Amino acid sequence: MLRARQAMDSGDASGMLQAAIDIIGLLAPPRHLPASCSEADMSEQAKQELRAGQQTCLRGILLELVGLQGSGGLDLTDDGTRKLLQVPFHRLRLWKDGCSSVNLAAERQWQRIFQAVDSA
Repeated sequence: MLRARQAMDSGDASGMLQAAIDIIGLLAPPRHLPASCSEADMSEQAKQELRAGQQTCLRGILLELVGLQGSGGLDLTDDGTRKLLQVPFHRLRLWKDGCSSVNLAAERQWQRIFQAVDSA
């Protein structure tokens, strides 16, 4: 997400907001870690690992955009910003309410994202 990085570097709030909305649209819901994988699942496992890596990157950028990682990001105390993020954050709240945080893949990232959603 080059546009997200450019928006953060330039302090462009509109660009950061649009990038956050785009990323939330690309995110897959939280998932639980598989109990085990067999050798027959290796090609499927490799695909899952690639998708998981991409999702990890998207979550990391989202954390930067909402100011929970790195420096800068959107001001979630601003009423206008919170209003504009209301719909995408509602999607994340639904995911939060629909999943158990026990044995969640990328648990720390999801907890921090949910923290941002709860604070907005």
